[in-house]
Amino acid sequence: QIPICYGNLAYWQGSKAEPTKTHKWTAFIRGCQNEDLSHFIKKVVFNLHSSFDKPKRTCDTQPYEVTEFGWGEFELSIKIYFVDASERPVELFHHMKLYPLDGSTQVKKKP
Repeated sequence: QIPICYGNLAYWQGSKAEPTKTHKWTAFIRGCQNEDLSHFIKKVVFNLHSSFDKPKRTCDTQPYEVTEFGWGEFELSIKIYFVDASERPVELFHHMKLYPLDGSTQVKKKP
């Protein structure tokens, strides 16, 4: 068995960014040690906030991730489908975080 990690990374785009694109973010599913998950994951479906163009995003191959620009935090669902059809899909929920939890200053970084 391989543990699966999920979450997001977010990068502030600086004070000159468009008001609706203040952050570049990536939501992901991966092996906790970056293991190859393709031998047991068939696909991953990310359901973003309805304000995004095509909020349902499907990844059939690694990396299982979605990158977008945005300004607000929201809950997204992540549904994992397995190669073994007898395994039921697993649905996870993740709160997309753009801002530091500790209130510290954001640093502009390029992913």
